[in-house]
Amino acid sequence: MRAPIFAIAVASLLAASGCGDNGPTLPESPMAEQMTDIAAIYENPTGTIDVASIQATLDAVDARLTELHLDWLPALISEALVRLSERIDDVGLVSEGDAEAPTKHTIIDAVVELERVCRGWTDSAVPDPTNGTINLTAVIEDGRLHQDVWGTASACQTRLDPLDTSVGGDLLSLNLSVDAALDVRLYGPLPRNGGEAKFLLLFEGRLGTEERSTDTSFDFLVLDGHLAFRFAVSDGDIIVEIGVTSISLRGSNATFTCDLASRSCQ
Repeated sequence: MRAPIFAIAVASLLAASGCGDNGPTLPESPMAEQMTDIAAIYENPTGTIDVASIQATLDAVDARLTELHLDWLPALISEALVRLSERIDDVGLVSEGDAEAPTKHTIIDAVVELERVCRGWTDSAVPDPTNGTINLTAVIEDGRLHQDVWGTASACQTRLDPLDTSVGGDLLSLNLSVDAALDVRLYGPLPRNGGEAKFLLLFEGRLGTEERSTDTSFDFLVLDGHLAFRFAVSDGDIIVEIGVTSISLRGSNATFTCDLASRSCQ
């Protein structure tokens, strides 16, 4: 039986007011301003796509993809947000970012902190702190969840299992590690399941496998079932959106959709 991987949730009630009482100052996301700037680039890319060298751009995008671990990292963050949503619900606080604050009850200001014990490289019967943790902080003001959530992954060890276990052979799990600062901007309510997750993540730290990890910084966007990341070009940033059989390159001058098999773009 797999151990539960989220061990601790603490809600610190800082102020309660329905009548305009002043309470302690609520903390703010340390990267709020930078997240706003990055979000604007996803809306309107600043870099141009050089049509004459689009194949070289695809090569560079492929190389960058291998460094970002986007085959498992978005799911890890989505899962943490799901657990944060559950913990906020557990203590009866409003978790819907766009929901109306309660009007007939005391309106709560709160800081909610979640500590997630990571899965580890082997399953164990109980959560094992030596597997590392993911810690997230969320702020609720006047009964409403702030858009920005922030925290850290501290020596977090997890595992990527083979997708198809029916074919036999030598399919092995991949041991993965994360040690980084995590800044999240929500694009909707906290998700109840991974498929509902809508967020922008800013990552800065160390990421990789058991054998090899590297220091890196990047960001990616999960929105409406699509996964995109920002990619630097000579005059700014373009947005790369990853599909099942294609990659979309969106710049300030044009958008191209490129088939992964043929590498043809249109």
